[in-house]
Amino acid sequence: MEFDEVVLWFEHDLYDQLQLLQILDYLAAQSLPLGRLQLIQTDDFLGLLAAPELLALQNSRRPVPQQTLRVASEVWDAYRAPTPERLFAIHNSVAAQLRHMTSALRRLFQEYPSVESGISRTQRHILEAVAEGAHSKEDIFRLAQLREEAAFLGDAPFYKRFDELCDPAAPLLQAIENGYRITPLGRRVLADAEDWLALRGCERWIGGVHLTGADVWRWDEGAAMFTAPSDGSLV
Repeated sequence: MEFDEVVLWFEHDLYDQLQLLQILDYLAAQSLPLGRLQLIQTDDFLGLLAAPELLALQNSRRPVPQQTLRVASEVWDAYRAPTPERLFAIHNSVAAQLRHMTSALRRLFQEYPSVESGISRTQRHILEAVAEGAHSKEDIFRLAQLREEAAFLGDAPFYKRFDELCDPAAPLLQAIENGYRITPLGRRVLADAEDWLALRGCERWIGGVHLTGADVWRWDEGAAMFTAPSDGSLV
């Protein structure tokens, strides 16, 4: 490499942690000399820190050992697998090498459709915000972000999830003059009394997992486990 050292700066949220995996997996193949790659991780959002606080973080940088690179590559490979089983199996064991990764991956799992309602945690946050009186997209985004332990979605991907809830095939939100309101179906789904996917299915990717239709991998928050397609068995 052309540099004396490479220092990576990453936050604790899901978006940053997935980026960190991808970069470490790439660097693992570059055969860097020991100590040349260093990492700064923080549980604060870097963009909100003042200059003196950012400078102080320089003292927290640590070399990235080969074991951390190996773990990152293993997790990145599992993230790109066609089922979530391997990622779920290893997610609890990675914190020693990547201290924010376990909590970030748990948040990832919550983006799978719920076994009860068929909506993700982000979509639940959206419905909750509207049910509590938010109407404009901007207010809904702001209130939903406040429900996150570590906010990770920008407005564009957030609004994509929002627009899915307005699907005329089974609308959970409805446009009104001053914004949006929750529909009767939306209230039933929010109360876990209706399965949204049974009415409209889904079409999305989470890593290497392709979710299509209603018979898909789902997340059981109560059991903290996945349910497999078709038989619904816990995995």
